Amino acid sequence: MDKVYTLVLLCTVVILTACNANSIDDDSELGGPLINTLELTDSYSQTVDYPDDVAAINATIAAGEFDVVVEAADGAFYVNFMLNDERIAHGGISFYNDNCGSGSCSIAITCRFTTEVKMSCGSIGEDYPGNPETDVSLMVIALPMEAYIVVQVCNAAHTNCTYKYQAIQLQ
Repeated sequence: MDKVYTLVLLCTVVILTACNANSIDDDSELGGPLINTLELTDSYSQTVDYPDDVAAINATIAAGEFDVVVEAADGAFYVNFMLNDERIAHGGISFYNDNCGSGSCSIAITCRFTTEVKMSCGSIGEDYPGNPETDVSLMVIALPMEAYIVVQVCNAAHTNCTYKYQAIQLQ
């Protein structure tokens, strides 16, 4: 009986640990560069900076544009924006990335969600081949859709990364 109880207790601890690993809201627990600010202004000009407040991104309003502000502490070198149906960085579709440099990272950029179900940020087109529109239709099954913009910031070696998310509704 003691072996069964020990096994059940061990399995419970493993399951709870695995669940908590996917629900970290405080990126400082992950050991990478600290993200001080993640702020999103949606298609309706509403600014949200609390992760679970929903920002509405509408492809038919203002050309689907929305603004993202990210500020990360020293040690941040690389930033990646992803669309995900979960609050985590793993499994998302990357639609923008950039090198911040060797110091702190500060980005204020306009992004867009198109009626062709593509996402991008900054300047796109022939003159910017390294920044194409990204097809996100594999994740966007129907509109409206609840999802997350996940911002990941990494050190120069990409060995320590942290992330924060912002809840959105794609319309």
